[in-house]
Amino acid sequence: MIIEKIRQASACVKGKDHEKKGVVCQDKTFYNKSNGIHVIVLSDGAGSRKFSHIGAEIVTKTIGEYITQNFTKLFILTQTLLLMVI
Repeated sequence: MIIEKIRQASACVKGKDHEKKGVVCQDKTFYNKSNGIHVIVLSDGAGSRKFSHIGAEIVTKTIGEYITQNFTKLFILTQTLLLMVI
């Protein structure tokens, strides 16, 4: 099946406790597409760390780009691993 139209949207909302304490939202999302591959990544930042919002942003972007660029290799690898388990 070929999907021709894809719409993407994301939102990160700061919780009430973070709002009261003046803490930034640590949750991040990233969307990437290339050569027909669409990847959406979500990261729930670690609220106990001061700069977790930066780490969450770096992680989502890095993973999203990696999966997009290496999708075929990763897909084949997962299929091979599944066959080994069965």
